[in-house]
Amino acid sequence: MIRPSGTGYSGGYAGAERPGEGDVLREGRRFPYTTVGDWVALSGVSPRAIHAYVLLRSFVNTQRGDERAWPGQRLLARGLGVSKAHTVGAAIGELVKIGAVDVETVATATGRRNIYTVHEAPPPGYTGLGSTQELAALVAAEDAEATAKALAARPAGPPPPAPKPGRACPATNRAAARPQRRTTDAVSHGTTRSGQEPAGRRGYAAKTADPPNGDPQSR
Repeated sequence: MIRPSGTGYSGGYAGAERPGEGDVLREGRRFPYTTVGDWVALSGVSPRAIHAYVLLRSFVNTQRGDERAWPGQRLLARGLGVSKAHTVGAAIGELVKIGAVDVETVATATGRRNIYTVHEAPPPGYTGLGSTQELAALVAAEDAEATAKALAARPAGPPPPAPKPGRACPATNRAAARPQRRTTDAVSHGTTRSGQEPAGRRGYAAKTADPPNGDPQSR
């Protein structure tokens, strides 16, 4: 591509040249583009078939409004980057199968020519995916189903052990009973179980009343 020096993008055509008016492609020319429906990309056809659809759609004269185009096989092969005509035919055959393209063969003065009707919308009764939103919903549903199957196939483990009844610690029982014994001793320290005064206390009282050696002056 020849670019004139010192010329920037002007938002339109550079100079007076337009497509078809000369062989020089100047900076600022338009680059046409072709839209492809989501349903074609998600229909399951091969990447080459999608490429063929884009190419066929680009040949349609949108101002005529009939969705028809008739590029030759050599032109289509060059656009697809292939050298064999049957490769072009196989890609277009995939598009015919999903209803994206209709092919009509007509006689001409030099032989026969294919006329392609390139549909923008899917055919009536199309049941494939129509948008990327439907694709996302399908993948989410498949993930949920796979998760449910994995959980159902997981083997059940042994039941959890039953909780054991709580038992008080023996040391706690002894600690709780000890104050009660001390209280009992404090209440009954003056007598034994038979009601008699302990022998030690009787001896202490006798010693207090009768001093050693019977000395009455030690009182």
